[in-house]
Amino acid sequence: MRACGLQEVQSLTLSNERDQFENVRWPNEGNVTEIANPITSDHTLLRQYIPPSLLRLLAANRHHELPQRVYEFGNVIRDSKNFPRAAWACAEVGSGFTSSKGIVQALPFEIWGPFKMMLNSGRQILRMDLG
Repeated sequence: MRACGLQEVQSLTLSNERDQFENVRWPNEGNVTEIANPITSDHTLLRQYIPPSLLRLLAANRHHELPQRVYEFGNVIRDSKNFPRAAWACAEVGSGFTSSKGIVQALPFEIWGPFKMMLNSGRQILRMDLG
């Protein structure tokens, strides 16, 4: 992901309902792991999604110059179980679909190594080159 110009970040797993659901207008599906005795209103539950954490980071760094391109490989927690996830966010001028497509194509290489894109019945699939 660094080859795409993104900087790795590690955000907190603690979050709140406002950041995880209200600000991004995503539904709360009810499988939230809440903190029994939260110390602050900013840390009342364990995150279910990574992108809201990245958006909060970009919002806190508005005073820095553009472009700001960040990614995170981390865990989300649903029903008290950890699930590995990856996400990225970019704050820049003049970026579009082609830039996002390049990042999406770089992600499997970052995780699994070299691969080939193949078409199978009109659908793109990934094939690993292990040799």
